[in-house]
Amino acid sequence: RRKYGADCREILAYLDKAQKELDDIEFADDRVEQLKKQLAKKEKAAWDAALELRKDRQQKAEEMSQKILTELSQLDMPRVQFSCRFRETELTENGADAVAFYMSANVGEDLKPMSKVASGGELARIMLALKNVLAQQDRVDTLIFDEVDTGVSGRAAQKVAEKLHAVARNKQVLCVTHLPQIAALADTHLLIAKGEREGRTYTTVTELDREGRKLELARIIGGACITATTLKSAEEMLTG
Repeated sequence: RRKYGADCREILAYLDKAQKELDDIEFADDRVEQLKKQLAKKEKAAWDAALELRKDRQQKAEEMSQKILTELSQLDMPRVQFSCRFRETELTENGADAVAFYMSANVGEDLKPMSKVASGGELARIMLALKNVLAQQDRVDTLIFDEVDTGVSGRAAQKVAEKLHAVARNKQVLCVTHLPQIAALADTHLLIAKGEREGRTYTTVTELDREGRKLELARIIGGACITATTLKSAEEMLTG
């Protein structure tokens, strides 16, 4: 009797399984059509969200571009043109946009990809402007600039120094530089030097006092030969 009951349960289970498989076969077309409708509905919702995201991005990009142009004007680049351009891509979890920065440094020239037309000095100032603007949105407390003065000299270098000094009023700024105009405006100077000891290479970091700052600025100004004139110039830079 026990064996008979077990056999019946197995037969009924097999019947249920066979009936389900038969239903799947008979109603396969209907199921496929149903799934296609669900997929189309979800794709439409995803594209609607992507287009709404694109609209928001374009608005924010315009606001960011205006802020960057203001920053660049303060960095002695008053005639530069800058914009964010969008290109549609395949739909992904991040939307359907590829964004590129375009610029023109001279009046009358068409905007082109920033990486292809910006000189070293222009790129340094643009990156400074970008970092400053984006930091305002991200509420970053510390900004790090590694040789942002590359390709910059003279009046432009002074503008970069003044901008970094202004940013440092509200944020901590760490800057690696070889320009005396920028170094002179720092509150704290750390001298980084590399040397050898017992057959090994070591890097040292030394905080400089005022006299050490003056000597290091004089070395940056005049090279290996530190004279009374370069020392006086360094002192004036620190005082001014």
